[in-house]
Amino acid sequence: MMLEGKLFHKRVQTLINYWKNNQEEFGNADSLLFVTGTSDDEISYQKTISLQIWLLGYEFPETLILITMDKVYFVTSQKKGKILETLDNKSDKQVPFEVFKRTKDSAYNAGQFKTLLNCISKSQNGKIVGIIQKDNFEGKFIKEWKEALESYPTKFEFTDIAVGLSSAMAPKDDEEIRNIKIAAKLSSIMMKNYFTEEMTSIIDEEKQIKHENFTENIENALDESRRSKLKFPSDASIDMADWCYPPIVQSGGVYDLKPSAVSNNDYLHADTIICSLGVRYKSYCTNISRTFLIDPKKSKEKNYIFLVQLQNYLIDHIRDGIICKDLYQLAKSYIQKKRPDLDKYFLKNIGFVTGIEFRESSYIIKNKNNRELKAGMIINLVLGLHNIEDPTATNEKTNKVYSLLLSDTIRITHDMAIVLTDARKILQKFHSSFKLMSHKIKKKLKYLKILEVLEMYHQK
Repeated sequence: MMLEGKLFHKRVQTLINYWKNNQEEFGNADSLLFVTGTSDDEISYQKTISLQIWLLGYEFPETLILITMDKVYFVTSQKKGKILETLDNKSDKQVPFEVFKRTKDSAYNAGQFKTLLNCISKSQNGKIVGIIQKDNFEGKFIKEWKEALESYPTKFEFTDIAVGLSSAMAPKDDEEIRNIKIAAKLSSIMMKNYFTEEMTSIIDEEKQIKHENFTENIENALDESRRSKLKFPSDASIDMADWCYPPIVQSGGVYDLKPSAVSNNDYLHADTIICSLGVRYKSYCTNISRTFLIDPKKSKEKNYIFLVQLQNYLIDHIRDGIICKDLYQLAKSYIQKKRPDLDKYFLKNIGFVTGIEFRESSYIIKNKNNRELKAGMIINLVLGLHNIEDPTATNEKTNKVYSLLLSDTIRITHDMAIVLTDARKILQKFHSSFKLMSHKIKKKLKYLKILEVLEMYHQK
């Protein structure tokens, strides 16, 4: 296997340059250390793994990476070491690197770790080591590394560099943008060509399906065998596509608008249906959420139309340099001016920067976040109104509350925002004669009155 050496050297130099110019974000670290243990499929997102994928294109279990201002060091197995050696592209512009390959000789391996620790002690002041404190790994490799660290005469100070690393990796290069665009296409296709079609068919034929079972069906649809039917783009290798999280389907008056929500065991109701899903491609995440209103009352339509107007307003203001809290405050001010009655239902944040990690915790778009959004960053803009009281509910069988959710994956440029996810946003309207149709025809057409967004607000 050959790694992309040119890409590695470009990105590691980007990281080193950002570190040099923003040392406080890295806790004034003298070196940056990333150590992984055995692979754990149960843990989806860890920043150390994200760094490996960003630099190398793949996850490298049981591997140590040390980055200094002028050199990169690896400690890993013989097999992985040979793969890492393919990073040498024989260029004068490449960042110097060295690979230490472990053997079955424990004494030899301990000597390698000691050599590596000597490199840490010689890097700048040799005192402060930057690590990702939240990442915890296990296994023999980690155990032996900790033993070497404890026996080393110099005791280092460790500092968390998660924020600095997030900032360095957040602006995406051309290759990353290409992967994200493909992921966004796949997310849009799954929403348009699978979920919407399946959902309308279920309602039309009055079938019963539980939310969690619907989620399983959506997950299984991202498969090579369905490529032709769903019209996946020809430039997408489906074996490189996966889910960012299990798709979320909600209806029936019980809604959770958090990214961590899961589909419950209730049956799908033909009322307010929310679907959120996100496909990642070559590890790069995207996300899309749509609300479908089945045979809605005017008040419900009005509230969703407003949510779309809010999205359009914010997209017009997203560009390089906007501060997270300022973007959130723009949303709050718009609501308070136009629809103050909806303010109490509005979410506490309106999204986050996304990439290899689905949700960058240091770039959540909320009221108290002073971080700056920059050109090249990808955000998931999430607008939601949670548990709105329904004044049209007249009996116990009618849901007393409903929620509305609209989210899209957006690329920030210097002068504008580009929406990458694309699922149809049109209100299907009917003539007044609809009321005169037979009950049977009404039932057949009822599902068609699905409100996502009024066309007049979609076309600028």
